[in-house]
Amino acid sequence: MTGNLVRNQKQGYLDGCAMAVAKHFGIGLFMLVLAQYLLMNFPFGDLKAGIKSERGLLSASFLELGPLERLGFAFMASFGLQCNYLGAWKWGEAAAVAFGYGSAGGAWNGAQNSDLRLWFLSENMSSASKAWNQKTQVWLQTYTYFRVPGGRFAQLMSTYAVSAFWHGFYPGFYLAFFTLGLYSVGQDNMIKHVRPYFLHSTAAKKVYDVLGVVVLQWVKTTAILPFAVYTLENSYEAHKRLYFLGLVAPVIGLLVPFIVPPPKPKAKQS
Repeated sequence: MTGNLVRNQKQGYLDGCAMAVAKHFGIGLFMLVLAQYLLMNFPFGDLKAGIKSERGLLSASFLELGPLERLGFAFMASFGLQCNYLGAWKWGEAAAVAFGYGSAGGAWNGAQNSDLRLWFLSENMSSASKAWNQKTQVWLQTYTYFRVPGGRFAQLMSTYAVSAFWHGFYPGFYLAFFTLGLYSVGQDNMIKHVRPYFLHSTAAKKVYDVLGVVVLQWVKTTAILPFAVYTLENSYEAHKRLYFLGLVAPVIGLLVPFIVPPPKPKAKQS
């Protein structure tokens, strides 16, 4: 009887493992195929040729597109790059689970390195950052963010600086990560100064949350551009061709404390 129970438990364990491997592999394959399709049809351009690129966001032909076409092109290119990383991490998860790692009460998510739903539907940068490259995010939070004195601004910018340094020395890496850091600071200001005005009803809060998702999608689209095109010249040209709209949200967030006063606390009923 005991032997049958052990065999059944082991078989269930293996079946769960196989299903998890198939799931992670399938999602990774889909994301990678989608990434290749998008990056082939919506390329950033030749990073060495810069504005002399024959195709892509840095090419002369991109300037012939209208404003909405440019924004849509940039979104697709950025989305393709995101899918490329997410797909690779899903395959990494599949490989880890195939070797027996990552079991967490039968869920097989202990090796998870990305949360697709949270990444794409996050309402703020704090949640999104916890869904992207999760193992590295935990390391950065533990060994950089929590150890830096001087408040949240210093903690955020130091953490993003370490992340940029880990990726390499191209100026675009630092521009991308510092933009995300400034957006995070601006987001904190919005939560303190603006969000309370939307909490008077469920509908108003829902509007604020949906706007948060939309704005964050655009911030991720544009903040990633310098990371993708490497150099200062390419980064400036990419932002210029998108009318510098990617910098609007961070700038507004940084200016909010000087424009919108935080709501006064309600007087307590005696």
